[in-house]
Amino acid sequence: MNFSSDHNANINNLTAREREVLFLRTEGLTREQIAETLQIAETTAKTHLQNIHRKLGVSTQAELIKLVYSQRKA
Repeated sequence: MNFSSDHNANINNLTAREREVLFLRTEGLTREQIAETLQIAETTAKTHLQNIHRKLGVSTQAELIKLVYSQRKA
């Protein structure tokens, strides 16, 4: 997943696992589905999502999706 623009550094600062979780979330998977896909606990998936939101400075799922898709277009 390649990103550019102002959020590039922030997205690149995500861990490899956080980037995996981010990709799955933007593909429409629920937290439970992400946990199952990655074979991790749902609470771990929740923690990854919270960390992603914090690191990218977004508050809502909609903001997260908008940021990711705007970066894919750039």
